[in-house]
Amino acid sequence: MGTRHKNKGHENLKPAKPGEVRNPKGKPPGPNFATVYESLLKGEIKVNVGGRNVKKTRRVAIAMMKIKDALDFKNNPVDRLRAADSIENRVDGKPFQPITGKEGIPLEPPIINVFPVDGAEDGG
Repeated sequence: MGTRHKNKGHENLKPAKPGEVRNPKGKPPGPNFATVYESLLKGEIKVNVGGRNVKKTRRVAIAMMKIKDALDFKNNPVDRLRAADSIENRVDGKPFQPITGKEGIPLEPPIINVFPVDGAEDGG
């Protein structure tokens, strides 16, 4: 087995000194995805409602399509259920579903160490 090196492959990563600025220019200019989506959803389009073209925001049009998909009996029942479930989760929030093992005891997720700990064996 070879010798272990602390921070192997990360020798160039050093902690910042107090008062040291590592990114003086900050985040590059420009909007993030949330801002772009928000501006696009605010835009208006024409939607056919009861045979009339009506202006609606894209956000409202998407919500209307979801509701139509959930109520349209021409759609596959699984697709209708998915649309209804999506609407319900948006409105009421996703329900809490605890994961339990035998006898209803809650399961704890395993802790996986992805970084080597000093003194730990490689296992390989």
